[in-house]
Amino acid sequence: MLEFQNVIQKLNEDANVKVESSKLGGLSIAIENGDKFPDGITILLEGQAPVHVVGSSYAFNNLFPKIYRLSIDGLLSQKPEGQPEKKAHAEALVNITPGNITNAAVSLK
Repeated sequence: MLEFQNVIQKLNEDANVKVESSKLGGLSIAIENGDKFPDGITILLEGQAPVHVVGSSYAFNNLFPKIYRLSIDGLLSQKPEGQPEKKAHAEALVNITPGNITNAAVSLK
């Protein structure tokens, strides 16, 4: 009888772990120098469509738990006369955990 109860308890624990790990998460991105890009920036999160943003923050929701590659690009439109536009870029890995919002702060260089 005791062995049967232990097996049932283990099955319940395994089921709870599966439910917990299937919860979706979110990502909140803060671009520290986002205000230097008046034409906006492009955010690419692995597996998501590229997003064009004007400002210094953006959020993704309903993400499956895993480690994602985050890539952000922008063009500095304030350039000296006769100089080519300067591209800025940042990359990071972000770990999305079940049921939580992950915060990422980046600075384009």
